[in-house]
Amino acid sequence: MLRIAFHQQLKRERLRRGWSQEDLAERIGSDKKTVQRWETGDGLPRPSLLRKLCEVLEKSPEELGLVEQSRINWGAKPATSHFFGRTQELRTLRQWFAECRLIAICGLGGIGKTTLVARLIEDVEAEIEYGYWCSLRSAPPFSQVLKEWLLFFSNQQLSTPPSSAEEQLSLFMELLRQRRCLLVLDNFDALLQGGQRAGAYRPDYEVYGRLLERLGSEEHQSVVLVTSREKLREVERLKGKSSPVRSLTLQGLSAEAGRAILEEKGLFGSADEVASLLRRYGGNPLALRLVAETIRELFAGKIGAFLAENQAAFGDIREVLEEQLQRLAPREREVLSWLAIEQEAVTLEELRADLLRPEAQRELLETLDSLRRRSLLEVQEQGQFTLQPVIMEYIQDELVRCACQDCLRETFLTWEQFAFVKAQARTYVRESQVRMLLAPLAELLCSELSQPALKERLQRALERQRQARYPHGGYLAGNVLQLLLHLQWDLREFDFSGLTIRQAYLQKARLQGVNFSYAHFVATIFQSTLTNVLASAFSPDGQRLAVGTASGEIRLYGSDCEHLLQKLDGHNDGVWALAFTHDGRRLVSGSDDRTLRLWDLESGRCLGILEGHTNRVRALALSPDDRLLISGSDDQTLRLWDLESGQWLRTLEGHQGRVWAVALSPDGQWLASGDGTGTLRLWRLPTWERPLHVLQGHGDQVRSLAFRADGELLVSGSDDGTVRLWEVASGEERGVFRGHKNRVWSVAFSPDGQWLASGSEDTTVHLWRVQTGEPISVLLGHTHGVRTVSFHPESRRHWLVSGGDDQTICLWDYATGHLLARLHGYTRRIRSLAFSPAGRWLAAAYEGEGIAVWDWTSGHLVQLLHRSRHEPLSLAFSPDGRWLASGGQDEVIWLWSMPEGRIQRQFVGHRDWVHSLAFSPDGRWLASGSEDEIVRLWDLTTGQMVHELRAGCWIRALAFRPGGEASRCLLVSGGDDSLLRLWDLRSGTCVRSLTGHNRPVRALAFSPDGRLLASGAEDSQVLLWDLESEEPPQYLRGHHGRVRCLAFSGDGQLLASSGDDLRLCLWQRDGRLRQVLQSGHEHMVRALGFAPSEAGQLLASGGNEGEIRLWEVEAGRLERILSLPRPYEGMNIQGVQGLSTLEKQALLALGAVESP
Repeated sequence: MLRIAFHQQLKRERLRRGWSQEDLAERIGSDKKTVQRWETGDGLPRPSLLRKLCEVLEKSPEELGLVEQSRINWGAKPATSHFFGRTQELRTLRQWFAECRLIAICGLGGIGKTTLVARLIEDVEAEIEYGYWCSLRSAPPFSQVLKEWLLFFSNQQLSTPPSSAEEQLSLFMELLRQRRCLLVLDNFDALLQGGQRAGAYRPDYEVYGRLLERLGSEEHQSVVLVTSREKLREVERLKGKSSPVRSLTLQGLSAEAGRAILEEKGLFGSADEVASLLRRYGGNPLALRLVAETIRELFAGKIGAFLAENQAAFGDIREVLEEQLQRLAPREREVLSWLAIEQEAVTLEELRADLLRPEAQRELLETLDSLRRRSLLEVQEQGQFTLQPVIMEYIQDELVRCACQDCLRETFLTWEQFAFVKAQARTYVRESQVRMLLAPLAELLCSELSQPALKERLQRALERQRQARYPHGGYLAGNVLQLLLHLQWDLREFDFSGLTIRQAYLQKARLQGVNFSYAHFVATIFQSTLTNVLASAFSPDGQRLAVGTASGEIRLYGSDCEHLLQKLDGHNDGVWALAFTHDGRRLVSGSDDRTLRLWDLESGRCLGILEGHTNRVRALALSPDDRLLISGSDDQTLRLWDLESGQWLRTLEGHQGRVWAVALSPDGQWLASGDGTGTLRLWRLPTWERPLHVLQGHGDQVRSLAFRADGELLVSGSDDGTVRLWEVASGEERGVFRGHKNRVWSVAFSPDGQWLASGSEDTTVHLWRVQTGEPISVLLGHTHGVRTVSFHPESRRHWLVSGGDDQTICLWDYATGHLLARLHGYTRRIRSLAFSPAGRWLAAAYEGEGIAVWDWTSGHLVQLLHRSRHEPLSLAFSPDGRWLASGGQDEVIWLWSMPEGRIQRQFVGHRDWVHSLAFSPDGRWLASGSEDEIVRLWDLTTGQMVHELRAGCWIRALAFRPGGEASRCLLVSGGDDSLLRLWDLRSGTCVRSLTGHNRPVRALAFSPDGRLLASGAEDSQVLLWDLESEEPPQYLRGHHGRVRCLAFSGDGQLLASSGDDLRLCLWQRDGRLRQVLQSGHEHMVRALGFAPSEAGQLLASGGNEGEIRLWEVEAGRLERILSLPRPYEGMNIQGVQGLSTLEKQALLALGAVESP
């Protein structure tokens, strides 16, 4: 509630400015008495006056001592400027508010339930700690709103709630017990099933009833206000005079309040005539406003004349609406329908773009003015247009009914004129359009027609449109396509060739084999080829968004994140860092390929490649004048470059771990860097000899840094899950923000410096208020780790972009928490291959798809293994083929029983990604290596960890030496420090280290007899070690890029190697190069494996493009390609229009074809 006394703070701020109470009152549009009352501690300002007070005093509510706005979210609460009467109802509700837990306000549509609650809030807001307005008009799933409530009422602390709905509900009830909260559930009747007995819920919405039961029957100190057109059976059962559950049935307005509405509308009549009109329309405020327009237009404002002509009795607001709509011109009905589809306020231009007929576009202003005069339209301050909820719901129901009738009659006029779902609508709006329009239409059609009958009607409609060649290319084909996708029917039975496909949302749609030849696509959104997103940056003017991906590709989108403008290709590995020059004409990128590149954005050309780092480039920063470029790398150094010449200037050393983060203050005076030891260094420029401050505080790697716009504060994010705020000048820590459950990958300040965003491996984006350190909200939209967050440079937009390992870019309105747009990518990169020693199975770990098990003899896909949030990176079969182990980004190792594909066990212990797995020769143990720098040994019988071997570097590869008892097995590990470590598993100690590589080791393989060990590394070398001798290793030279994978043949006579250069090198046992196969892979080769020895010399290779290639080694012949079907496999796009070159390239990459 109050952090400090508001009345004291207000008086202090007023006197500081030398104002009198009259002065302040005049500035905020109030009176002296009100200000005087506030300053004596008698009451608090209503929200409208509070906003003006904050503007005038240039203070936030928190700075004035009021409840933090992060704890108030009134969302869709309407304004109360046209509130009339209801004095007695307000008095009753105020009393109940002090005594009750659950209050229901019921009544006809338009009777004023929502406005009454909004007015009540203004009186009681000062008495609560948390306030939340939840509109249920679009019938959101309970799981979705409950997750939002848990976050909000826990002050953003519960980003990972319990898994079961009942546990989440119990946790929610506990929060209501702990603090005084107000929750408004508006339009509860939207959850109820029409045409059933009163109070019956829609399918899958019964859990809301359970919520009401618990809210009314369990002890808590909060209040829940519910509005509904129907009485709610749970409330009716629990209510009573001495019960904490009450129900108010709202009747019509009093004569005095009704007269006030009529006078406001310019009507006149005697007291008896006014009373008669009020009786006829039941005192319903909305009905009175609507009919007032008819009286004013047709009867010159004379109530008596209207009453003499119109004798109909009012039953429900829908009768008034139906009567009003019958009087509308077709163009007015069209605009109303589009406003109901849009669902939220839209601008004139947005509405004009919806209309297809030129005459409708020309007459739009006149039409809107007419609707406004009829009180059917609401015009907001920003010049946007929308409908009242009751009117919107009525129009939506009419649209669904008309669309169904059109289909039954096979006229399809509604389908042609309107889009039931708009592809380019904001994500949360589009999801609501599916719930409120598309899903009800699908349900109604399926209740009226059999599947064959509906299918035939839709096929005939498409054919008629194709023959008619409709000149404007309406919405019909797009609507049919959306309906079929919603029904999950086989689209190959429908021909979309030659049609206009408008406003179709086709992300995540499977369109294999669908015929779109010669179609015209308008405002249609397809799946993207985007891979994991590692970096993002807005251009200085905010018009472009650059993203760096794990595939090495850089993409530039429009600021809406949905339109691809440009692709920059040149890096051959992940792009971790991006920065625009301050004129926005060039872009600098840093990559895992150890280079930095400078790009000209007008031409898309690479202007220069900066080489010098000996390991991955993780971060970069540009000076304000764009002359100095600073980069940070896994080689533990910072490098300074002259951007214009590309010349290396100097190297800054001192970090003891990977340099993950670099940032320059806006004035160019401070350089900050953070490393893998958790240390931050602050350098005062131009002094480069040593850092001015070395900041300690984080307990793990520092992954991200950002300066505030004024350069006074620095923020850091770390693997310890915290976000820390530092004062730059002194180097002192100013705050620790806790809330993430895993490493923090990225941090960013908003342009005005008031907000802070952090993205984490826990899949969430947290927003914090910088001044107080309070969590504002948690944004939930990603399914895997969030690698990057970036604010749009214009504060007024309140836009924030996030991207991560789910191949997704999300655009958020961070002020409301709404997800505005989501761009879904697609990848099926192969990370690991494993042949089963027994049987015909080949397992492949696909990024984004899970684990595919193939019958390699026939090429058939046997099964796909999925586990939520498990992105597999490594695979291994047990020696007997009974078990398949997978390790991945979720830090867990899963053990699958084969061939059933069931999870048998999980091994939990690693704190970072698991890159390597190996079974001991006797199958008793499983070894795992991770980025947490630990090798763990697991007992498969007990599931317990046997050894924890600390290597001191990321572990990339593991291999058991074949032969011998398990207790005498030798385990070899390879990692980022370039050493091979030999571990004695009896003692759990490293008995020997092998040196020879000078870059991270990526691959290990033993010959079947255990004598030879092969290692491959990022130094392009393959080393062959004879462990029976003390001789130095044999260097096998043949690659021109990082070696990522190795495999010995079953007879031990051949060694295969491959990697970034796409070459498959086959070496004889003595180290001589036998042959080189051009792999045919488009991108790097990540995995190799020989089939069991009885299959001869069959080699499998897996690449970034998602193909497995099977080679008959003896003949050097490609035998077969195994490939999962892509989303658009075989989709015909020959002769299509409306697609850019980049969009067409993306469709082809996802499997589309340009031939019949």
